[in-house]
This record gives sequence, C-alpha cells and structure tokens, in this order.
Amino acid sequence: MKRGELVRRVAEQAEVVFGGRVPLNITKAVLEGFFMVCDEELRKSDGMIPVGKLGKLVVHSRPPRWARNPFTGERMWVGSRKTVKFKVGNAFYRSLNPKEEAPPT
Repeated sequence: MKRGELVRRVAEQAEVVFGGRVPLNITKAVLEGFFMVCDEELRKSDGMIPVGKLGKLVVHSRPPRWARNPFTGERMWVGSRKTVKFKVGNAFYRSLNPKEEAPPT
C-alpha cells in the first residue's frame, strides 16, 4: 500500500465514523502529524508507541559487531545502532492465526 492509498482508505473510514465526507487534504495532514509525533517519540531514549489493537512500535538497540563489506570482502567494525521494531499485540495475532497460541514474548 502506498501513502496515497493509505490517505484515501483512512478518509473512507473517517466518513463512516464522522458521518460525512472528510477531505483528503485534511486526512493527509492528520496522518503527517501522526507520523511526526511517532518520529519524535521514537527518537527519545526508550520510545514506545502503541498502535491501537495491532501492537506497538518500540526502539531496539543493536549491539556493535564486526561486519563484512560485500564488495571488497574487507572486515569492518559497525558500532551500536538503534532500530524500530513492531511487536504484534495478542488480539491482532489471534485474529491472523486463530488456531495458534499467543506469540512468545
């Protein structure tokens, strides 16, 4: 799904919730604001953002390690880095996999 499709689908759902047409430019502005808030919150030291009943976005620290340059084969040191991971919520996991147990934590 591309960003334009996301804006259109969210606007359609907003029409159902609010009972009237929601302009695409307003929907796009709200989504951009949401993305900016996510960016600011995740940049904090231990940022975490709940994403409704889907799960949550959490910052994960990757330890430093030795890596290999794929072009030259030379070993190089890669320092510690932060990345964002998505942890699936139990309700969403069960809706996708109704016959399995909850995901391991």
